[in-house]
Amino acid sequence: MSCYLLEFSVGPGGARQGDIHAGRDLAALRAAFDRRYDDDHLAYMTLWYGAVLHLWVVQDGTLAGGFDLHPFLRTGDPRHDTTVAALLESQRDGEPWDLFDRITDPGDIESLDAVRIVTHFLDLQARAATDPAAATALEALDEAVLDGDVPPVPGPPCRLTLDWAAIESQLPPLREPLLQPGQPTTFTWTDATAPTADSYLHHADELYLGFNDVESGYDELDPVTAP
Repeated sequence: MSCYLLEFSVGPGGARQGDIHAGRDLAALRAAFDRRYDDDHLAYMTLWYGAVLHLWVVQDGTLAGGFDLHPFLRTGDPRHDTTVAALLESQRDGEPWDLFDRITDPGDIESLDAVRIVTHFLDLQARAATDPAAATALEALDEAVLDGDVPPVPGPPCRLTLDWAAIESQLPPLREPLLQPGQPTTFTWTDATAPTADSYLHHADELYLGFNDVESGYDELDPVTAP
């Protein structure tokens, strides 16, 4: 059987989530993903916990490959996109992660609001050497972060979603036969296509079309295609 698997998971630690969505087309995966996770949850799990966010391709019962979805995260603002990419690249190691950590540590600022503040901070930092006003504003913002009293940054709210059109352009077509509603699928993989060490696919004995919570052993059949 062939299908796509969208994994959004975090191993044991501060958070545990073993979610794997199985679908026969990207539209079904997108609908299930958007229905289950809001922007804040997506940001919290990816930016704070480095969640596995991956799209796998199963062809004829074999894991044929897949790709990381982190590069497809979008905020609606190229400046914030750059910040998100930098946070993911430097997660828990130096700037801008240290700044993000200091901003969110008190617990009263959400991850996406922190992204806007980090973007503003980095912008001031880039201009401070040649712009006295930016240097003054940077010093004030740095002190506010240290004091735990960060002022709001003006501008529209920051969003976080996936660029589904770009993802679709990377997807290979599935070969028949496709995974059917209510039918469990098992799959194997080769050394070349083995899932990453932190993937919950290592613990998924059977998956069904729809939502699979591998962490708790709960399955939710696709509400659109299930009989």
